Amino acid sequence: MLLKNGGVLFAALCLALALGECILRVSGVTDSFAERAGRGGYVSEYDATDEQSLHTYSSNTKSKLVGRECKYIFSTNKEGCNDKEWAVRKSDTTRLRVLFVGDSFTDNEGGNGFSFERTLESKIDSLEVMNGGVAGSDPFFEYQLFHERLIKYKPDMVFVFLNISDITDVIVRGGFERFDSNGKPHYKVAPRWESLYAKIYLVRAVAKAFLSRQFLLPEEEKKARLEAIDKIENV
Repeated sequence: MLLKNGGVLFAALCLALALGECILRVSGVTDSFAERAGRGGYVSEYDATDEQSLHTYSSNTKSKLVGRECKYIFSTNKEGCNDKEWAVRKSDTTRLRVLFVGDSFTDNEGGNGFSFERTLESKIDSLEVMNGGVAGSDPFFEYQLFHERLIKYKPDMVFVFLNISDITDVIVRGGFERFDSNGKPHYKVAPRWESLYAKIYLVRAVAKAFLSRQFLLPEEEKKARLEAIDKIENV
């Protein structure tokens, strides 16, 4: 009888776990940003395999991104930024050339061209606005982009947009130490159990309940945030 009851309890537990896994997968509550944005399956924030010294889009391309939150068509210029082509020399020296750099909030990912940069330029005739924002960027990638590609445009003013995701990005990626001698970035090492997190949604739910997005305990995250803020201030 005891063996039989144990078998029933085990079967019920397996059924409950399977049901919970299905509910989490269908509901999308534990989906990663890449999954919500329609970029395929789970993408580790610690994976820098495809990263180069400059974090930009491909130059002179037109792309369409279809996700759960938006349908987005954008065209890039020769510098790999989501904007019109820029002339190296200003055609109108009376206008103030202003460059904005940042991540998707600056790039306006999902806006289909309706960005605050274009609105600002249309409202103030004395401004020539350059949108140097790139989704997924952070202050260290922006520093590299400015000094390697954008400084030649000699902007009169540069605005660097920061948000909370920049802090979490630096926690994972590090500061300038992420770049090797060839400029190739290498991020910090992900926890070994991240592969389970990627494949099993119940593991995601447990991790989200107790750990930060970077798989850190609260005290560890607090310390890491302060270190990231110091690095951002220095850059």
